[in-house]
Amino acid sequence: MPAAVERLAKKYLRSPAAVTIGTAGQVMDTIEQRVEFISDENKKKQRLLELLGQNHEPPIIFVNQKNGCDVLSKALEKLGYDFGNGYRHNIRVRP
Repeated sequence: MPAAVERLAKKYLRSPAAVTIGTAGQVMDTIEQRVEFISDENKKKQRLLELLGQNHEPPIIFVNQKNGCDVLSKALEKLGYDFGNGYRHNIRVRP
């Protein structure tokens, strides 16, 4: 766990527990991780649709605010994407 996250957990939680699956700090070779910084809103939407249109495993999309997550999930639902478990705050898109 990153040191900053560990400090926050100790500061705000009572008896926090850490669960590690696999080797801590090691990325599985079957998982592709990518971060793309795009400032233009229209380009962001277009890039997301491009990525969703590719035949990959379902992506996990991180959004910095609950409201933004709701807006994104509703827009993707209108395009026919399914969120499976109904938790819009944990967007895992299934085509």
